[in-house]
Amino acid sequence: MRVGPPRGGFTLVEALVAMVLLALVGQTLLRIITVSQRLFRAQGERAALQASLRAGASLLAGELRPAGPGDLLAVLPDEVAYRAPRLTAVACAVGPGSVAVRRRLHYGYRDLVAGRDSLLVFRDNDPATDADDRWEPVAVSGSETPGSCPDGAPARIVPATVPPDLAALSLADVPVRAFEVMQLRLYQSGGQYWIGMRSLSGGEAQVQPAVGPLAADGLRLSCRTAAGTLATAPADVRFIGLTIRGVSDGAVVGLTGQVAFAADSLAGAVELRNAE
Repeated sequence: MRVGPPRGGFTLVEALVAMVLLALVGQTLLRIITVSQRLFRAQGERAALQASLRAGASLLAGELRPAGPGDLLAVLPDEVAYRAPRLTAVACAVGPGSVAVRRRLHYGYRDLVAGRDSLLVFRDNDPATDADDRWEPVAVSGSETPGSCPDGAPARIVPATVPPDLAALSLADVPVRAFEVMQLRLYQSGGQYWIGMRSLSGGEAQVQPAVGPLAADGLRLSCRTAAGTLATAPADVRFIGLTIRGVSDGAVVGLTGQVAFAADSLAGAVELRNAE
């Protein structure tokens, strides 16, 4: 007969019950953590997708809104070629081989590049009528250098191939715009679709990705005239309707366990400069 306090411990049945309860609790916690990770990943993918759509809309609006009549060179449902502004200035002298622009009225974010950039010089043959007003294209042939205007004011001298009839006008204090011919289009790379850009006048063959990934029909442009009808020629375009359809970069798992790419879209419109 054993004398003394009873020895502590647990029975085999108690140990089995404890192990089953721990397994149930662990399985429940693992399920909660898995579902939370799926939710966080899905939210992150959708947030990135929406940010990409907003970036695409801002890019298209920023690139196309400064375009005016004649600046759109070609428009298709999923691509557009256009004159992208690179500089605005006022010319104090237009000669046979150069255009002198006033430095204090010289606004641009980079120096002009020969072959890549061109000038548009405003030409008004008869001040009494607007019918003959036009922008004359002038090819940039060299790098800008410091100089002076005929009145002695500081200037930037842009070497350019000025047509003889334009140089003969002896234009002074006329608006000047510099532009680069750019292309913005939907293209496929690495099995995904993107909005890409390249410089046509700069001779770029490779399209650089700007926004994406997108759906296969991720970019759709609808060109309208001032009256709201579909435009048949780039010169008639005054408004461009935009539709961007994006997809997430990675697949997400839903609450039911279904694996799929998230998708969303954004629509808007851009009014071109001097739209009438």
